[in-house]
Amino acid sequence: MSDPAGAVSLLNLGLDVASDCVSALGDAGMSGERERVPRVLVLGDGDFSFSVSMLSTLSLSKGEGMSTGMAVSLTATCYDSEEVLLASYPEAASNIARLAAKGVPVCYGVDATDIVNTLPEDIISSGFDRVVFNFPQFPPRPKARNKIQLHRSLLRGTFAAAVASIDRTENGGRAVLAEGGEVWMTLARGQGGTAGDSEIRRYEDTWQIQDMAGQSGLVLKALYPFPLEPFRALGYHPCGYQNTGQRFLSGDSMTHVFVRESYTPYSADTVGVASADTPCLHPLLFQRDVSLVIEREGARGTSTPFNNDAFRADLTLYLQRQMVELTSCTVFDDFVHPKTKCHHRGFRLSFHSPVRAMSRERANAITEAIRKHFSR
Repeated sequence: MSDPAGAVSLLNLGLDVASDCVSALGDAGMSGERERVPRVLVLGDGDFSFSVSMLSTLSLSKGEGMSTGMAVSLTATCYDSEEVLLASYPEAASNIARLAAKGVPVCYGVDATDIVNTLPEDIISSGFDRVVFNFPQFPPRPKARNKIQLHRSLLRGTFAAAVASIDRTENGGRAVLAEGGEVWMTLARGQGGTAGDSEIRRYEDTWQIQDMAGQSGLVLKALYPFPLEPFRALGYHPCGYQNTGQRFLSGDSMTHVFVRESYTPYSADTVGVASADTPCLHPLLFQRDVSLVIEREGARGTSTPFNNDAFRADLTLYLQRQMVELTSCTVFDDFVHPKTKCHHRGFRLSFHSPVRAMSRERANAITEAIRKHFSR
């Protein structure tokens, strides 16, 4: 039989579980004394069977502090109203009763893309150390195929909601995701689009989870196979949106762990010096074409000739100052514009960042900045 303790140990919270479950406090940056118990928010938990499965081994706390071992404050949520939930999931009522018996808050109608406005204020006030969302799925539309763009939008909105401010002021400092917190999102095999996925698909056919997270300043810290069988042994049954009966294939699923980007800004004094940067696992590689004006009309023969090797060296340093690494730079075009008479040279660039949160939008902004900076 699968080891149930192995399932909850995945949360890296140093949970009070079976004795054979090794604490991973150090990995999660939670070693030493804490002023409060770790807080876990579970989003979109359908029939609440995932939250119930955690109860089988977790030592829960209502906030009174730590007694023996490590207590955890759990909040379980679902997207549906209570009425719709009970009508859609036969097991929901018994799961809710088990959660209530342990003092676990159960919240209905919580939108993962709008946590601040749909989760009760008294529950959200302290933020969360872990935000967990298993198998997110955009609600299917009647007589319409579920478009991959909608799934990406759900992921993008969830990450944005996780880092959103919970203060009622425009520049509030507190966020749903507490300082040092992590977002744990599990997707079916091949959906994430990372280089470490259990099934590699064309990137265009994936949910592009790193790009969606990067738009909110989050980087991929870790990637784990989701321990489905241990959780199933504890009562968890992924069943799709509103228990449609389509028990999707959840084997070989992957859990993606995201944290806020954290790095030491570039300076001449820090080059080559070890820092406390949070490295990005499987950083996205971007390829962009940029056309530079290397000589303007009337300047021919009066300016220093454009040197490709010097440009590559300067570009490498320029990107390094932004914590971005240039992996290739090749010429793919060279022409004089028929109207402006300016001499253009096209370069094909490949770059990535080992520490910064990257997205398509940020890559485009970097490329445009290169064009402006290096064009004559």
